[in-house]
Amino acid sequence: MVSQIFKDAKINLSFLGFGPEIDSEPPITDVVVALDRMLENLSKKKKKILVALDEAVSNQFVREFASQFQIFIRKDYNVFLLMTGLYDKIYELQNKQTLTFLYCAPKFETQPLNSILIEKQYQKTFKIDEKEAREMAKLVQGYPYAYQVLGYLCYKKQQSYKVVIDEFDAYLMEYVYEKIWHELSEQDRAVLQSMADSEHGKVEEIRALLKMESAKFSVYRDRLIKKGLVRSKSRGYLEFTLPRFDIFIRRMTY
Repeated sequence: MVSQIFKDAKINLSFLGFGPEIDSEPPITDVVVALDRMLENLSKKKKKILVALDEAVSNQFVREFASQFQIFIRKDYNVFLLMTGLYDKIYELQNKQTLTFLYCAPKFETQPLNSILIEKQYQKTFKIDEKEAREMAKLVQGYPYAYQVLGYLCYKKQQSYKVVIDEFDAYLMEYVYEKIWHELSEQDRAVLQSMADSEHGKVEEIRALLKMESAKFSVYRDRLIKKGLVRSKSRGYLEFTLPRFDIFIRRMTY
């Protein structure tokens, strides 16, 4: 057991609030020192330690943690890090001068949920026909949160998805879209607003509404793509990746 490893190594963690007090060994009062000794002894026993960090952001606490984690790696401890977060947050974090080791870490970009699997699951759960299930799958656009919310509302109301659209929009707005919107720059919002106003999502049409040159527009387009808000499925066209995000934008700006 892990506790026995610490006990045999005479690591006194009682001051930090866990583990028994060990006679003749002063308690460790520094968290970093405690972690270092724990990881050292676990690694000697061939134990592997996985640290999971969800919704990583570039704040003081995460930067300090990542900096210390880098030291543990250099000491060749059997420690591994699984970090999740939005593209721009991870990008900002790894660009800190002392944390460039994150560039070397393998990165996996999540993709939208499979629309066929969503369709089949809706059809099975709600005992609806293929056409309605396909319409529901198309509505959520592979976005996991939207998939969950729409299913939850239909189950709660025991009604067709068409009946819960307004409540569906309210959930997306309150819990996701408002936060995304307020974190965007003024120019990012202007580009998205012009996309929402454009008839076909054609780049030339969006640029015309913005009165923006191609080179400048490309900067914002690429940035919004990296943020996961828009995508280009065909050359010269842009579309929103988030379901009914264009409707949310119109409500915010008019």
